[in-house]
Amino acid sequence: MKIIIACEIYPPDIGGPATFVKNIIPVLKQAGHQIQVITYADSNDSADGVIRISRKTNLFLRYLKYFLAIRKISQDADLIFAQGPLASGLPAILVKKLTGKKVFIKVVGDVAWERVYNQGKITEAVDDFQTKKYSAAIERQKKIRSWTVKNADLIITPSEYLKKLVYGWGVAPNKIKVIYNAISAKRKSQTQEQAKRQLGLEGKIILFVGRLTPWKGLETLIDLLPVWLMVERDLKLVIVGEGPSEKILKLRIKNLKLEDKVRLVGRLDQTSVGDYYQAADIFVLNSAYEGLSHTLLEALSFGLPAVVSNVGGNPEVVKNEINGFLVEYNDQQQILEAVKKIAQNQELAKSFQKANQEVLEKFSVAKMNQDYLATLDSTNY
Repeated sequence: MKIIIACEIYPPDIGGPATFVKNIIPVLKQAGHQIQVITYADSNDSADGVIRISRKTNLFLRYLKYFLAIRKISQDADLIFAQGPLASGLPAILVKKLTGKKVFIKVVGDVAWERVYNQGKITEAVDDFQTKKYSAAIERQKKIRSWTVKNADLIITPSEYLKKLVYGWGVAPNKIKVIYNAISAKRKSQTQEQAKRQLGLEGKIILFVGRLTPWKGLETLIDLLPVWLMVERDLKLVIVGEGPSEKILKLRIKNLKLEDKVRLVGRLDQTSVGDYYQAADIFVLNSAYEGLSHTLLEALSFGLPAVVSNVGGNPEVVKNEINGFLVEYNDQQQILEAVKKIAQNQELAKSFQKANQEVLEKFSVAKMNQDYLATLDSTNY
């Protein structure tokens, strides 16, 4: 088949969706499919064959150019595989309405909720957002998101939690397929102590990797650090990633005089992130919402015991007190106790690491690739 992969981000952009597309393309090509990628980008350089629509235009013009580009390249295509319900999915569905092309959409979260939450327009968790009524502008975003997914031929989600969310948007269960994300850890032949020395770190390292957004609960982790230090004086918090909350976090670190205890690393390539996973002792994900976290899977694959919030797809990866701790989002006491138990009990940490190996079997790259090949080849949708 000729498959158009309609992305919202693509390398050199970082993030799970960009990594997924980059990794799935050679798998699809090896199976004999022709692939054309279209994405939004900071430039319109398409020298590598990827069609890039510049982000440096107003929203309407950007969507229009994206829609026209998909319509043009889809004339001889068999399938449009969009990587989200709005920025890529909406133009794809409009093309479907005009041409009858088959459209699959991957849904990794509720983009309507993410947008208004990031803008500070709401404070509700994603589950409450589904049923609560808001302003006309917010309700319009919810309706567009729902209309788009209901008009797709198939929705693919990376977790059972997200399948339930999409079902609530009006999509029939037989039109939603769960294919778990997968990870392939690239571990260097170095010990944890060697990794720490290379990065200039010492003591016990609490690690977060991901987008710096308001719902990741990073302010709570920073606030907790002085309390942790009363228990474990050599603890350090390392935050890897970039995002809209970066300035707020820097100010909080400065106000609490924690510059020597918190390291904001910023954006890193995959190999460099791996160094931090190898150096870390505990992975913490205090998030208000997760579809299915790539970074959590990566952390477990590096053998890290994890403390994660009991939300979204997290309980599909971490089973409480079996391969990590589930805590309530932003519950400082629960987070404190969980981190303390792992930091002070090496046997517990090792038991979590051992249990992680069994959990990660259902998130293997081979299984994910097989599931995608079978799904994209299917004519039943």
